[in-house]
Amino acid sequence: MELGRAGFSKEFEKAIVTIHLNRKDFVYVDGHGVLISDNGWIATVYHLFKSEDPKPSFQVGSEVGIKWFDGESFKVYYAEIVLLVKQNDVALLKVVRSDGEEDMPWDFNYANFADELPKLGQEVHMTATNDGVNFEYTYGMISFEGRKCGDVPSRCRDLIHFIGEDSPVIQVHNLHGIPGCSGVPVLNSEGEVVGLYSIGYSRIAFITPSTILKALCALHLKESGECGMVEEEDKILSKKRKRKLHPFLSKFSFKLAHNLMIRGRAKASTPEN
Repeated sequence: MELGRAGFSKEFEKAIVTIHLNRKDFVYVDGHGVLISDNGWIATVYHLFKSEDPKPSFQVGSEVGIKWFDGESFKVYYAEIVLLVKQNDVALLKVVRSDGEEDMPWDFNYANFADELPKLGQEVHMTATNDGVNFEYTYGMISFEGRKCGDVPSRCRDLIHFIGEDSPVIQVHNLHGIPGCSGVPVLNSEGEVVGLYSIGYSRIAFITPSTILKALCALHLKESGECGMVEEEDKILSKKRKRKLHPFLSKFSFKLAHNLMIRGRAKASTPEN
């Protein structure tokens, strides 16, 4: 069912988090991420954490601040970086603790992922915030379904030079980004995630396809024993309970994901600098 442009912002703000590299500053937004499970797994983009500027560079195991809107108010949490994939501009985070004495919800809203990538001419949508409070909506049109990063025009290639030449990207026309919008989920007209906003130039934006995102994240979750049913310690009830991760984890070929990892482009233990 198509939502219509007016239905996107409020519907999907609850599956989006803002990422704050300075854990003491929750006003300035460094980037965004999308919740992919109710127990706090977050997908976002690699380049947020591996800047070539004088900013600090983050590693697997580093902790960053996140802010999440639960439908009533904004909540502050802290997440650990568990996967950094330079080749495909993908990162995976896990919420590990709350701010202060507040209990962890463990019932985060999470996004649904599209089974198919968008086609040429299809409309896509995005909502983001650069102040951590007010979300802005924008939309664009697919201008290139899936091209290798190495085939992107040189004036744009310089912007995404950190992505591998063989890695696919989706090109979108008129999807207007705002400062700090890297990692925002890009949605089709049914409200399903088709990719993550990577970077933009003039009226052109590039997004990381959801197929790559799902494959890399799910393979990592499988290898860490968190694919399917997982047990978690409920500190409040002092007992273990089972939770099911997002359904996309069982909907694609792990062989594809394994091949992506084998090519040496996604080793969480030794992320590329």
